[in-house]
Amino acid sequence: MNHFITVMLMIRADGEKKMPALLIFQEKNGQIPNLVRERLNIPENVIIKSNKSGYISDQILNDYLRTILRRENQLLIYDQAGSHKTIMISNAISDLDATKIVIPGGCTKYLQPLDALVIANFKSKTTDFRIKFQTEQIERRSKRTGNLKALDRQQLINIASKAWDAVSPQLVRKSFELTGSYGVNHPKIFSHQVNMKKLII
Repeated sequence: MNHFITVMLMIRADGEKKMPALLIFQEKNGQIPNLVRERLNIPENVIIKSNKSGYISDQILNDYLRTILRRENQLLIYDQAGSHKTIMISNAISDLDATKIVIPGGCTKYLQPLDALVIANFKSKTTDFRIKFQTEQIERRSKRTGNLKALDRQQLINIASKAWDAVSPQLVRKSFELTGSYGVNHPKIFSHQVNMKKLII
């Protein structure tokens, strides 16, 4: 059985703190069967959700934010996805004492830090781990007959977990730098003095 999933990644600008990767499985009845879910081994760097579409919804995003974020001053950078702009998400961000910036339409590839390098690197690593798994599967079946099995939920979870763990802090920082977004302690912020009088109109 083939499984369709959506993955959402969130990470701090310094690259040192990765939030658990959010994996959303497409399930015919909206939920992973209880007996299946009980057998899943879910790593700490992954959170599993499911619905009928396999895409992120504002309810899933709301639950995710309230699970992973602490009440502290945080700036969240979002693109124009519909689930990012609902009242439910605005309320969640407000409750968490966070601030949301929504990237203007058509500017995501220029201003979304994770789109610069992180997501492409994550996808590359998931492909590498998938190919490695399937190669090992072929070798085990070299003396057998029958078709190769599609990746099951646990295997997809394991691949996503390993790929997310393999994304380096250095690459994350570079991705933020390429889009002009820096953590508050980034040296470039303090590399020159700003004349505040010139900024006041």
